[in-house]
Parts: sequence; C-alpha cells; structure tokens
Amino acid sequence: MTLATPSVLEPHRGVLLRWLPGRIRSPEYLSMRQLEHVGATIAALHAHAARYVPAAPLHRQRWDADRMVGRSATLAATMLAHEWLGVGDRVLLTTSAAKARVALDALGSDVAAWGLIHADLHPWNMVWQRGRVGVFDFDDCGEGHYLFDLAVALANWSDGGAQTGRYQAILTGYARRARSCRATNVCSRP
Repeated sequence: MTLATPSVLEPHRGVLLRWLPGRIRSPEYLSMRQLEHVGATIAALHAHAARYVPAAPLHRQRWDADRMVGRSATLAATMLAHEWLGVGDRVLLTTSAAKARVALDALGSDVAAWGLIHADLHPWNMVWQRGRVGVFDFDDCGEGHYLFDLAVALANWSDGGAQTGRYQAILTGYARRARSCRATNVCSRP
C-alpha cells in the first residue's frame, strides 16, 4: 500500500500484516520486572532467528563491521569530513573505529552470534498489552550480530546504560530467557 498525505512531501510504501494491539510505554514508567520482560522478548526474537530458515534467500541489509565503521559508514562518510574536527579528533575516531572493527570481527558470524536481527529495538517500537510485549517496525531488520540488537535496546531502554538497574534488568531477562530457550530447544513468546 502507498501512504500519502498533504503534509508528507513524498508518498511512502508500507505493509500492514496485521494490527498489533497495545500501547507504547516509556522506560521510566516500567518496573524492573517489566524491563526483564523486554530482555526476555529480545532473547525470544533471537532464538527464533537462530532457528529460522527462509523459504527463499532474504535480501536484507547487513549490520556488519563495514556498515558500522567501514568506509561507507556514517563515521567515515560524513563525520570525518567536517572541518570542525581537529587532527586529534580524527585520530581518536579512526582509532576507535579500528578497535570496533576488530571487536565486531572477533564476534564471528556463526549461528550463535549472527542472524536476523530487528536492529531498532527502542521503546517506541514495542507495545504493551496485558503484560505482554509486541514488537513492530522491522524496516531496519537484517543480518547482524545479536549483540548489536541487544546493545541498541540497552542503550535506549536504560538511558545509554546510565540507569544501571534498568540495564541489568534487561540483561537478566535476556539471559534467563536465552537459557530457557537453549535448555528446551523451544522458545515461544514470553
């Protein structure tokens, strides 16, 4: 379907598979138990992705080291081009990018670390209904490290990690659910 309104300059294509009922909740209003549920939901998504075998090849974007810190990444393509960056700033950014590339490459791309990820798991892409979390907005979905998916969520749900209790609650829920999925080889919705 194509969506167009007078206030939008250019029509956008969209797909609605089914309506996902619920409401968006800001992280500051969620209990630690509810944040554990966020982590558990992410672990369930990853467990499903690890077992998912598409009927036809998927042609999705890759969230790999090249995209994150490679030549075509935002860092290389636009940030380093700004004249307000001093030589020291450029050295710091390129050195950090090189270290990030080494760390990302070290994660590997086996099924335990790499698969289909959402890539945008922030609070405004999840809805709550009757204590359950629903995930939507899969337009950034692609291949990547599960750790990247989790990092995006942690940064967005715990104020960049500054709220350590919220950060830990998400990790606790994720780890508990991931262990359960591995132990039973089944991971239904939390």
